[in-house]
Amino acid sequence: MAVLKMKHISICGLKSNRKQIMERLQRLESLEIIGAKEDELDEVFKQEVSSENVFEYEKNTHNADNALGLLAVYAPEKTGLLAGFDGRVGVSAKEYEDFEDKYDDVSEVVDTILAHGKNINDNNAEIVRCTQQIEQLTLWKDLDIPLSYAGSRDTKTYVGVLPKMWTEETIRKQLASVDPVEIEVVSSTKEQTCVVITCLKENADAVADELKIVGFSLPPISCELPPAQEKTKLEKRIEDLEKENEELKEKIAAFADRRNDIKFLSDYDVVKSSDQEATNTIAQSGHTFVLNAYIPEREVKKVEKIIADYDAVIETRDVRDDEDVPVVLSNNAFAAPVTGVVSSYALPGKGEIDPSMVVACFYYLFFGLMLSDAMYGLLLTVGSCLLLKLLKNAEPEFKNTLRMFRNGGIATIFWGVIFGSYFGDLFDVIGKEFFGKPDDFVAIPPLWNSALAAGMPMKILTLSLALGTIHITVALIIKIVQCLRVKDILGALTDGVAWLLFADGLIVFGMSTDMICNILTCPKIVSPLGGKIALILAIIGCIIVLLFDGRSSRNPVKRLMKGIYGVYGITGYLSDLLSYSRLLALGLATGVICSVANQLADLVYGIAPGIIGIILFIIVFLLMNAINLFINALGAYVHTNRLQYVEMFGKFYEGGGREMNSFKAKTKYFKFKEN
Repeated sequence: MAVLKMKHISICGLKSNRKQIMERLQRLESLEIIGAKEDELDEVFKQEVSSENVFEYEKNTHNADNALGLLAVYAPEKTGLLAGFDGRVGVSAKEYEDFEDKYDDVSEVVDTILAHGKNINDNNAEIVRCTQQIEQLTLWKDLDIPLSYAGSRDTKTYVGVLPKMWTEETIRKQLASVDPVEIEVVSSTKEQTCVVITCLKENADAVADELKIVGFSLPPISCELPPAQEKTKLEKRIEDLEKENEELKEKIAAFADRRNDIKFLSDYDVVKSSDQEATNTIAQSGHTFVLNAYIPEREVKKVEKIIADYDAVIETRDVRDDEDVPVVLSNNAFAAPVTGVVSSYALPGKGEIDPSMVVACFYYLFFGLMLSDAMYGLLLTVGSCLLLKLLKNAEPEFKNTLRMFRNGGIATIFWGVIFGSYFGDLFDVIGKEFFGKPDDFVAIPPLWNSALAAGMPMKILTLSLALGTIHITVALIIKIVQCLRVKDILGALTDGVAWLLFADGLIVFGMSTDMICNILTCPKIVSPLGGKIALILAIIGCIIVLLFDGRSSRNPVKRLMKGIYGVYGITGYLSDLLSYSRLLALGLATGVICSVANQLADLVYGIAPGIIGIILFIIVFLLMNAINLFINALGAYVHTNRLQYVEMFGKFYEGGGREMNSFKAKTKYFKFKEN
């Protein structure tokens, strides 16, 4: 378990080599570039900001992604069931550099796909407009003149809509002052009436005035053909547009074999954009550039190897205490899977220990005890190993999650064997129901005893509390070590040793009493003399807390009051200890639900014996156990995290470390690596 030592690195080189150096450093993904500060800039060294280039690269990436979206619609990519979990494909630097030769060609493909997509969208909009017009023409289907018809040489015709329902008689009454007038009601509903009114031209204004009074309006559409003919024309237009769309879709689908090239283009411009953003922050003169960054010490040689290929110099130094240095964790194969659990809480702050190894030891132990079924553990282990083998390109974070569940599965197998739980008592039920075994038949005896056996819950509770005591004790020991590392002797004594004596002393004293041992149904493992010594140590720890917990206050009264409040904190330790009873609760929940699932399956078989009963037995068994595995695996994951975050980290871990903002391209499809 280690927080990697960081270095400050400075690189100075010729501006003509900057592009190649920056691209290779980007693929290394080991540096965090420090932008040039104002006091580092002068008349010679300046920041050359080029936001136009960044915008252009981002635009190209956006276009490529849109083209891929169109391909996904009209030429779906055939992928496997696990494709969504697989990561980016590794690509060499040479393949990246060679892509420049085909960049323009792929860009043209993207533009063509987008143009076809735009035409499809335009056609769809036109189809919607035509469809709406057809719906509007339905009310005018019996009209034999165009809606735009305005009359003859001597007459004026009004084609339009009156609100609400009108009849020819009611309209004629409204126009009684005008004569002659011809009225035709084309269609009528409760909401509106479509009419055609014709009068002599000398009466046109009078008719218009009367119609205006009753809310006459022109049709929402206008056409040069009679509605029936216009409808036929629009339907033909829709048919032509749909045919054109099908042709455009086929043209887009024809580019399916260029999908990877388009993905490459998208990532290629992401790399360019990221590189340009970083370049905008560094100091440059007319012929040189200076790059400052933080880097893990173990990665320095890789940078030196890159810089050796160019006319450039490199300088490293230890970081200063006042620098805001990022935190990078490095752990072995056992602890690395829980690094994400630690970083999800917080990265270690200055002077703090990386707790990943300690977390890993307890994490797998607690997870297994909460799930505690050997077959569930086997499923988790085999499933995780299979996914790790199949998803070779999966991202490191996802692989670590799979490894975490794999290790948790192994621990689950261990506890399942201890308690003799194999899908609960499935094998016992099968032996009794299908093979006529006696009621006391046990297919695979447990190494200890079944968790559901009489008296076992209290024994498992005792085990859970013992593991909790060890967990908290380890946390306090880490607190002592951290204080000693920064030479805080008083802090180590007050915040570590004192609570170690106080809390553990009381626990050991309790284990020497008949009352506590009887409650926990365990033998008295601590002698009366040992109990007295533990009580004395607890009192010493209590006195230290009382005297020094409020040491930050100069006022003796406040210091004493804080000390008293600090002593009251022992209730928090006891509360934390009781939290470990969840190890018992979740472990029993898994076993009980397994047992219930087996009983239900057995009950179903009893109702319908024979082949049908066996099939129903299997269905009920699979369904119930699938639900049980999902719920309890999730519960084990959540509550194991809680025991780390609350009960353990609360004793020594403050965090506050900053994650490294590595100089790298956040690509979607490919990982560009140094050769």
